[in-house]
Amino acid sequence: MPLLTIKLKTAGSIFISQSPEVTIGPVGSEVYQSVMGMTTEQWIALDAVQIFPETLDEHGGQLSEEMVLNIPRPDAKGQPIAVLITDIAGREAPEVSGTNYQFLYAGDEAEVLNENGICIEHIK
Repeated sequence: MPLLTIKLKTAGSIFISQSPEVTIGPVGSEVYQSVMGMTTEQWIALDAVQIFPETLDEHGGQLSEEMVLNIPRPDAKGQPIAVLITDIAGREAPEVSGTNYQFLYAGDEAEVLNENGICIEHIK
């Protein structure tokens, strides 16, 4: 499966990542409402939430517990304008995969590029 490139411009920085698929949830969408409903850090602005589910070995033994990382965004103002959802793999253990929920705020920008570098979605 070809990888999509996600180019995120936020707070004067550019972050580039790749994922086989991306889900975009603008304000008011069912995806946006669902993600906002699951965040546990309602009182602080979040840059991202990363969720790694419990993993088991081939015999059913637990390799890791579920882990939820709430990454704050001190410079964010107001509510997110969209959320980007992508799959991620653990850096130390690539076999441990999870989901990244990246929040976009007013002034942020994101582009999704196909395998040929053509922009197929632009959020700002």
